Amino acid sequence: MIGRIFLSFTLLLSFVYGLNSCRQSKHVPEGSYLLKKNKVIASTDSIDIYDIEEVIKQKPNHKSLAFFKLKLQVYNAIDSAKVANKRAKKNQKIREKNKERKAKNIRINKARMRKAIERGDSLYKPKKLTLKDTLEPRKFFREWLKYEIGEAPVIFDSTLMHRSVDQIEKYLHARGYYDAQVSDSTKLKWGRKIKVIYEIEAGQPYIVDSVYVVGDNLSVLSTYERFKKDPSFQLEAPFIFDTDLLDDQRELIAKDQRDDAKYGFFKSHITFEADTTVGDHKVHLGIVFNERYVKDPEDEEKTKMKKFGTNYVSKVVFHIIDTTYLDKPYKYYTDLYGVGEKKEGYLQTFDTLHFNQYHPIEKESDSIFRIAEFYYNGKLIVEPELIEYCNFLENENYYKEYYLTRSYSRLVEMGIFQSIKPKLIEVPGKNQVEVHYYLVPALKQSFGYETKATNSNGFLGLAASVNYKNKNLFGGGERFTLSFGGGLESQPIVFANSTDGSDQNNGRSLNTFEFGPTAKIEIPGIRPFVHYRKLSKRHYPQTIISTAYSIQQREDFNRQLLQLNYGFKFNVLKKQVVQLGFPLLSSIQYVNLDKTTEFQQRLNDLNDLFLLNTYSDQFIWKDIRATYELTNKAVTKGNFIYYYDAEFDIAGMVLRALTQNAPLNADGYKEFIGVRYSEFIRLDNELKLYQNFKNKRSINFKMNLGAGLPLRNNGTSLPFDYSFFGGGANDNRGWRARSLGPGTYKAYLDSTGTATQAGDIRIGGSMEYRFPLGSSLRGALFCDAGNIWTINEDPNRVGSKFSADWYKQLGIAGGFGLRFDLDFFVIRFDIGIPLRNPALPANARWVWQSRAPINDELLNYYGQDYDTKNIAPFEPRFHLGIGYPF
Repeated sequence: MIGRIFLSFTLLLSFVYGLNSCRQSKHVPEGSYLLKKNKVIASTDSIDIYDIEEVIKQKPNHKSLAFFKLKLQVYNAIDSAKVANKRAKKNQKIREKNKERKAKNIRINKARMRKAIERGDSLYKPKKLTLKDTLEPRKFFREWLKYEIGEAPVIFDSTLMHRSVDQIEKYLHARGYYDAQVSDSTKLKWGRKIKVIYEIEAGQPYIVDSVYVVGDNLSVLSTYERFKKDPSFQLEAPFIFDTDLLDDQRELIAKDQRDDAKYGFFKSHITFEADTTVGDHKVHLGIVFNERYVKDPEDEEKTKMKKFGTNYVSKVVFHIIDTTYLDKPYKYYTDLYGVGEKKEGYLQTFDTLHFNQYHPIEKESDSIFRIAEFYYNGKLIVEPELIEYCNFLENENYYKEYYLTRSYSRLVEMGIFQSIKPKLIEVPGKNQVEVHYYLVPALKQSFGYETKATNSNGFLGLAASVNYKNKNLFGGGERFTLSFGGGLESQPIVFANSTDGSDQNNGRSLNTFEFGPTAKIEIPGIRPFVHYRKLSKRHYPQTIISTAYSIQQREDFNRQLLQLNYGFKFNVLKKQVVQLGFPLLSSIQYVNLDKTTEFQQRLNDLNDLFLLNTYSDQFIWKDIRATYELTNKAVTKGNFIYYYDAEFDIAGMVLRALTQNAPLNADGYKEFIGVRYSEFIRLDNELKLYQNFKNKRSINFKMNLGAGLPLRNNGTSLPFDYSFFGGGANDNRGWRARSLGPGTYKAYLDSTGTATQAGDIRIGGSMEYRFPLGSSLRGALFCDAGNIWTINEDPNRVGSKFSADWYKQLGIAGGFGLRFDLDFFVIRFDIGIPLRNPALPANARWVWQSRAPINDELLNYYGQDYDTKNIAPFEPRFHLGIGYPF
């Protein structure tokens, strides 16, 4: 059976390929050839073939799916003559329409002129009607499809082929292969196509066998010696004499010099001298450090040499460009002081504040810790010490370029300025730099309306909100946001009526309505404990307090949620963010469920402790809450990006202490304010790795490891909101959302089971290969693996408990997907195929194994009247998502 299917698929693929090949050269003129392929053959593997292909002048049509040239097919499918005729007719209509508009414009203006005369007015306001664009008229659909989405056939040009040979040789010379020789040839292919072959005889590359330094500036040389220990330094002999490598290293060396207080040091101050006469393709390379020339302060028409040295910051000035708080019109001040409206391109300022701050810890010291000047109008919009707190180029400290970058980023993070422009002024005759920041405030308050499509764990929905934002609530950089929003979302039904859970698709309708207000305030510092001025600038600590109330309406129940969060956020170095909850008061969450009579009766009939715990009122008081984020996305210039996120929660300890003498309720649990509270410990980890390649392809990995421990008052499982789930658009795509697991639990043999499965432990991972299919279309091939488990035995879900055989219980899926990247968001379509289903019998878990053991189980459980065809354990699953899965 499998052999016949494979043979049929192969024949169909061959037919499609042949038909595709014939149609590709449909519009190639007689005597010409369609460029089918450029093939590069190199005599050594050390040459990057892809880089060679990039410098070739003429490239074949874009391939979408390995061999299928979709853009060319779109172009060929639409008749050019018909498009041209329709365009000519439309252009004629545009000309006629413009002629009518001109005539109408004349009539309107004559009428206006007549009315002005009748009124006795000597002037009238003429009207000018907008004419339709005749130079670049809007394309109709087929025209847009052919010329914007489609791609014209690439006709082989021998001139471009010969020019490509020259380009390849220049490229190889830059890479150190000065003896390289490149030849070209062509090979005719079936269907009026041609293949171009570039053969490279690379020869022996020139090798730098020694490196020496030329220069007498000890400060520059000592900085260079330290940089040689940096991993990015690549000029340690021997290495190929690659001029592009030398230029990149020159830029890195110059930046390192600027970061070490060498103001004005650029890569132009570094040159190389190469001695290639030593023979045997060896190069002696010299790195020459040159001094710079600046204007002579005594005669600006002349220049003089200025040796690089350690530079210091002599002055820090903040220019707050704002006229909101002036008590008189701005022109009054410009006339009063006899100055123009603008200076340095910005509005003038007339008030000055000299800011001096003593050391916050060494109280007995009389030395000034921080100094800055503020120029403004009327009054400062924010505390001066908060603005200075964002500056790392402090008075009398070393000038380092990365401090300037860090200062700019920190001022942007404040969120109260719409424009930030740093400017450096070198003090003549001294190794000193003045630092000036020109800051234009943004609007303090704003209202907004937001609509969006949502994707929560694979459940799609629509949401809208009305937002109020205040970027500087009390003048201390406090950011306040108040929102009222609501939305519709698809959620799976609770109880599955079908054996395989296929009626879970009923939940794909927008069956959940949720609305409510949220409020959040972000305050600089660790309030109420420590003011930000006493903390390190690098960490930029913030206190974040938020509260939310929401009502969720579903067919089976209404859910009310009241939540309060109180925590602190720290930036650690460049890559790390740490958030900690307020000790013993990190987060408070109260959930009230108003269930229908029918839903409550079904829960009572099943008497499932897991379900009774899940669908009950909950009170969660987190004693400890911590998150940790680590990424190189903001600092890396390479193609490898990583992201790690960890969340840790402890809940119920404070309430345990407060209720230690309280009696147990009828179910054997303690309550707080009349509600049973949760008590658990939970840790969740996620690691993402992204490796990008030069050809806009990438390979991406995601790994998840999480576990929670339900404690005494929590019963046998975690609260629903803190449980783990498997399957869905962002997880294992061979299963519907929240339908995988737990463990080897056989949901298809449980006629009273639920459509949603939750667990206390999750292990999973995904690998995805992404590739371009066009300017805005992306493709992906993926493989997902993972499962969830319970930490305690669940008699209603046999096989769900975590064990030492967990690795034998992983669900595995593969598939492919399409992504439409529309810049502002991504629409994703994925088809996941289960390859290994851990719930099936041991000898029937893989997709290629016999289904007989599955049928036997079904017949034994449901009886002879049951149709085993109702079960499709390896049925492909279609997922629609917003954004990438990870």
